[in-house]
Amino acid sequence: MHTVYNLEVKIRDKMNRIKKTSHVGVYLTLEEIEVAKSKVLADNPNVTFEVYPCEHILFEQQSN
Repeated sequence: MHTVYNLEVKIRDKMNRIKKTSHVGVYLTLEEIEVAKSKVLADNPNVTFEVYPCEHILFEQQSN
């Protein structure tokens, strides 16, 4: 099994209430998540993120 990271974005209003939650993507490394977060923040700076580590048999570890 291999760990992957599920990134979700939470769009907030001016009163900091969550208005919408969207799936951004599944990434292999935390560095990839930081790149994706910066792209989302460029479009909408009023968001927060949730990262969920996932282990599943379908996600095979890549050999180096």
